Amino acid sequence: MHPLRTYLLLGALATASTHASADLIAIDTYLTGGYSSDGSYGNSIPGQNYRVGHSPVTTVAERRNFFLFDLTPFAPKPPGSVIGGFLKVYVPKFAPGITIDPGDGYISEDPFEDYVLTSTPFTADEIADPTNTVAEALAIYASLGTGSMVGAHSFHPGDKGMEIMIPLSPPALAAINSLLGTGKVAMGGRLTSLDFLHPDELVFGFTDLIAPHMEHKTPSLVLDIVPAPGPFVVFGFAAIGAGRRRRT
Repeated sequence: MHPLRTYLLLGALATASTHASADLIAIDTYLTGGYSSDGSYGNSIPGQNYRVGHSPVTTVAERRNFFLFDLTPFAPKPPGSVIGGFLKVYVPKFAPGITIDPGDGYISEDPFEDYVLTSTPFTADEIADPTNTVAEALAIYASLGTGSMVGAHSFHPGDKGMEIMIPLSPPALAAINSLLGTGKVAMGGRLTSLDFLHPDELVFGFTDLIAPHMEHKTPSLVLDIVPAPGPFVVFGFAAIGAGRRRRT
């Protein structure tokens, strides 16, 4: 078994085996985008797209992505209340008559592409700043996918058309727990399997959030919280506890 798949399976089993009576809340990202190795970046609301890797024309320079979440609307919780969670992301699939996706989200000749999601020393507001200089953008780029482990997944062609659940690490859950009601969370990812032997090594292609095919597919944090979060919209644990992904 591939090591990242092992990590994913163990994370999912750990989450599913603890506090089965807990509730889930889903928090959509308020901004996602990417920073590239040439100093360019995309962090505007109209241009939200979380593709990662490289590809001719659209992504010539390596691109790393980010996801920002605002936790201030949620009530603070005691330490240890967030006992599990996932980052939910969609991988488009070009399949006329089955999906309306305009293209494939996995574009690579490789059988898999390893994706790592980490913390970043930059704040959510710094990553979202539309006035970042090239030097600032390069510093942010270098931090995405290189910090403390948040989650990991080995993507492959079979993930196309799926919403993938990437389990969050215990330190990430603790950080999220501490920021409920008080702050924002920033996380960034990169493909660690890039070898640049092929022109295309790209995941999350065609994820423009303003496009019709991405309606109801905004990346989100799905948090397993105990005790129940009260007035917030909740989803029964069984909704995703049975597997790491579901067809759309």
